[in-house]
Amino acid sequence: MISAVVYSQPNCGPCAVMKKMLTKHGIPFEVRDVQQDEQALADVREFHETCAPDRPVATPVVVIDNADGAGSREILFGAAIDELKALVRDRRVVA
Repeated sequence: MISAVVYSQPNCGPCAVMKKMLTKHGIPFEVRDVQQDEQALADVREFHETCAPDRPVATPVVVIDNADGAGSREILFGAAIDELKALVRDRRVVA
């Protein structure tokens, strides 16, 4: 089974949207608050530096670990609703 981590912060509208979409698609997730968890903030900065250096550091960042046996994962930045829908539709993420 897949799982996800949502790097979030209080009063973040796009964060709420992504959590709602994950719930809608039956993808279990853990929330890590970047304001309360220094390691979570460091992780978000690293994801941006390595995967999206042209984007400003912001939440949400959603890391989806797929249970495909290959250890693959997807990293989504912002309210990436269309990207999440495409992952589910293309079965790159299977709940």
